[in-house]
Amino acid sequence: MSIWIEMGVDKKNGGKTKDKHILYKASRRADAGEEAGRETREERQVEVNIISKRLVPLRIVVPTSILETEPTLLLKTLTASYLIRAAAVFRVEDVIIYNDGSLDGEKHRVYARIIEDVHKYLITPPYLRRILIPIKKNLRYIGAAPPLRINIFDVSGKPRLGEIRLGYVLGDRGNSGPYRVLLGDVVAYRLRGYRGDPGKFIIVRIKSTRPPVAVYEQSLDKDVYKGPRLTVVEKLLDAIRHVRDKECLLIATSRWGSPATPGFLCNRFTRILYKNRKGCVSVFFGGPRRGLYEIAEREGYVLDDIMDYVLNTIIQQGVRTVRTLEAVYATLALINPFIP
Repeated sequence: MSIWIEMGVDKKNGGKTKDKHILYKASRRADAGEEAGRETREERQVEVNIISKRLVPLRIVVPTSILETEPTLLLKTLTASYLIRAAAVFRVEDVIIYNDGSLDGEKHRVYARIIEDVHKYLITPPYLRRILIPIKKNLRYIGAAPPLRINIFDVSGKPRLGEIRLGYVLGDRGNSGPYRVLLGDVVAYRLRGYRGDPGKFIIVRIKSTRPPVAVYEQSLDKDVYKGPRLTVVEKLLDAIRHVRDKECLLIATSRWGSPATPGFLCNRFTRILYKNRKGCVSVFFGGPRRGLYEIAEREGYVLDDIMDYVLNTIIQQGVRTVRTLEAVYATLALINPFIP
């Protein structure tokens, strides 16, 4: 069996690097009608198109109070899922949720738990959810949530010979025996070539289905995009401190901010992003009842003194207030072309 892997290099284009895709091609031997489970010499191509992470990580900061306006668990589940899907659509690396002060501590924790449960469910490959995700009350209506359909998830229902696939490593650290990996089949696969810790998602190649054997290809700590991470903090200032350590470009969204025109984004925003070599871009959003200026004032500081920019990303809005989820989609769509 042979395998050819191309990681971000386009050989037809003079060897120039692709910054958006990692292409894996693997040869597999197809069944030619002989006894079930036997591999034959006939080969066919199995191709998986895997999206890479951004060169400059993008992070969004959103209050848990976005669930406060939804009266039922069903609507809260949908709101949380749309937030995670928005992050996945625009390859957001981190979603940070905070308490904007409109909720008491207990309610903030309840809403944060709903978002955490929905997030964990959605970023788990569909073929592993029944094994890795326990039944919870918060997931009662998760079936109504839109799927993420991240490219690395878009594989066959069961492992196929030669397929590149996302798996979950089983086993205890220090065990002298080989690790096993869950890949969506009835049995766990014997894992070869892996030297890391258990309890992680990795990319493997199916070497054999009978006996079930997989070969380690790559970890998810490198370039592969598998959806956003989620972090919960207590207040806005904690979120600012969390991203400031990473030398981020801080952008606040407000209807009272400077108009985010195409000229502004092309000139000043892009120039600062590249000239100052910012490590990431973090975009902050207010809540349904309190904007970022009011939240910052209640926490005892001036928003303009902390943020690099305060932008109005929905110019001449036709409604009195823009919902946080609407602002997330509109803002990410606006800045998406300018962040590599």
